[in-house]
Amino acid sequence: MLGGLLGGQCGPIGFDIGAVGLRVLQLRTASSGLRVVGAAMLPRTPGGSGLPSADRLESLLAHAGFRGRRCVLSLPREVVRLQSVRLPAMSDDELREAARWEAAERFGLDRQGLEADFIRTGLSAGGNEKREEIIIVAVAHDDLMPPVETLLAAGLHPVAVETGFFALTRLFSRRHRREADERDVRVILDVGHSASTLIVLRGGSIAFAKQISVGGRDLDEKVRERLDIEPESAAELRAARIARFERGTALDDSSRPADEAIHMDESVERAVFDASRGLLAEVIREVVLCLRYYNVTFRGEPPRSMIVTGGNGREPGLLEMLAEATGLPVDLDAPTATLTSLRSALHARLGRDQGPMSSWAVAAGLALRGLETSRVRRGADAAAAAQMRRGAA
Repeated sequence: MLGGLLGGQCGPIGFDIGAVGLRVLQLRTASSGLRVVGAAMLPRTPGGSGLPSADRLESLLAHAGFRGRRCVLSLPREVVRLQSVRLPAMSDDELREAARWEAAERFGLDRQGLEADFIRTGLSAGGNEKREEIIIVAVAHDDLMPPVETLLAAGLHPVAVETGFFALTRLFSRRHRREADERDVRVILDVGHSASTLIVLRGGSIAFAKQISVGGRDLDEKVRERLDIEPESAAELRAARIARFERGTALDDSSRPADEAIHMDESVERAVFDASRGLLAEVIREVVLCLRYYNVTFRGEPPRSMIVTGGNGREPGLLEMLAEATGLPVDLDAPTATLTSLRSALHARLGRDQGPMSSWAVAAGLALRGLETSRVRRGADAAAAAQMRRGAA
């Protein structure tokens, strides 16, 4: 009934707890594409669960257009552990238990105080003992339960806790549902604030994922050191460059409200780029190494393209450096322009600038859960659904 009133199917509310802020988004389907139901953006408060209080959360949702109680949560990437390992072939139940043991040992966590899950990459290694490569994802209960409990206290119904990179996989695999799409291998580089994540997708399946330790916070620090300025000023300089860069790309469209032009002294521009270049080169070296590993390890089609996303993915110069180093065409959005199509609606809902559209990629992927059938393989949700059910009870 609700879907009919909204003119299409309404998805869950996606909560993306980022390193610098919270983004909340709900989408619905329409004959012309995706539409924004509700949207909210809040700065991250130090400590706590990354969410506002339950009372404030209830008020926020009531006044921002959100519908229903179902929601999906993504935790900050700095609390999510990620590791590729090779294990003997086994059933899902056996593999899930093995993932818990591996996570406890590799990440130094109490096995009883963590949730761990896995992704099968599809890679099998031969030999006397057949082994397969999987991606283990783990999170400590201390990081998991506070935000889940806040959602429950606000009267919401969490249906899943997902990793940010799995949400991105859903977002950028909306048109990859056929068997033939498995031959379409793409790379996603998500440049966040605390770190970056590289994902290789085969069709709608995750074949490889790795965290890269460099993020926007590190770039801010390099600019601060180079210019000898306050941390806040360094962050503002980089944000201004990213905003100006986004206005000059294909992501800019006529529906975006006109903004006052951003000007920056040429010498300052050069100093910021020089300060950032070394770290950008480090990211690119990691990307090249990951792609080399993928190409050597996985047989079949090599990657054909790359999408750069994340709140710091619009760093000027990054796309050109990536294209030169990898030889791949590098884009700022999926060919279907999913994020671009949501820009004007987000701006209208928020009543202010929504920041780089790529910073909404994870929230959009969360909001698509269950909204569109996808061939994405079983994901590595950092929290087991059983844990949330126990919390709800």
